[in-house]
Amino acid sequence: MTGLRGRRADRWLTLGLALATVSWLLAVEGRQGIGRDESQYMRAGERYWGWFEDLAANLEQGKPGRSFAPSSIDRYWSDNAPDHPVIMKTLRAATLGIDAAKIQIGDVPRCAVKPFLEQN
Repeated sequence: MTGLRGRRADRWLTLGLALATVSWLLAVEGRQGIGRDESQYMRAGERYWGWFEDLAANLEQGKPGRSFAPSSIDRYWSDNAPDHPVIMKTLRAATLGIDAAKIQIGDVPRCAVKPFLEQN
């Protein structure tokens, strides 16, 4: 009987902790900002997406090697601090690509990356 009562108590305790945690997170999430690391992923992801755009353009022109030239790689991929995994920033670039494909302005896909890169 003690084992069944103990398991039941564990389940209630687990449920209580889960509810308390979710309630606390929901209560404070409006004041939570973007941390430094997340902004690094966003900035680098925008640069990475620019490389993928250029790669697509170079493929259309039949010159994909341009995208793999050291100057092209450095322009887009040099924003890679070793303490920030490349995969997360590349996934951010992929979300930009998905968003750009969904939102059209005239005949041209919307992409905020090019103006950003031209400023730097």
